[in-house]
Amino acid sequence: STSNTMELFPTNSVTVGGGGTIVGASPATGSAILAGTGNSISGHFNTLVGGAQNKISGDLLGFNFIGGGSGIDITGSQYSSSIGGENNDISSSDYSIIGGGRSNHVLEADFSIIGGGQNNIIKDKSSLIGGGESNEINFEAIDGGYNFIGAGVSNAISGGQNSIAGGNNN
Repeated sequence: STSNTMELFPTNSVTVGGGGTIVGASPATGSAILAGTGNSISGHFNTLVGGAQNKISGDLLGFNFIGGGSGIDITGSQYSSSIGGENNDISSSDYSIIGGGRSNHVLEADFSIIGGGQNNIIKDKSSLIGGGESNEINFEAIDGGYNFIGAGVSNAISGGQNSIAGGNNN
């Protein structure tokens, strides 16, 4: 596509401005890419606004949102959002959010949030990392989830219902 173009699909998907690809069953119903370059969507009812090399894929009915940034992937998830930043990925995590920052990841952690920062990882449900750097909430099979790290650097939680307000190497 060339810049300032509009492609309307008979199944109500749309790409407006920039270059983007929407693929899906017929193609993807109700999905939209608005501006940016190299962005792609597969699955229905997803929205991608601006940025470069962002991708939403994996779940037939996604209802996911990417609001700019670059190198962001939302895969195998529903009702999840990455608002911006660089390389912030959400994988197999429904109802999860990354607000911004760089290289943050929510992996198999439904209902989880990373506010920002860099290199933060959540791997357990219903957990939150506010910001900071290299903080991690690990998966716990029995009684896991519901964890909180406010900020700081290199903090880690394994288990359930734990909190670290901030600091270093807790």
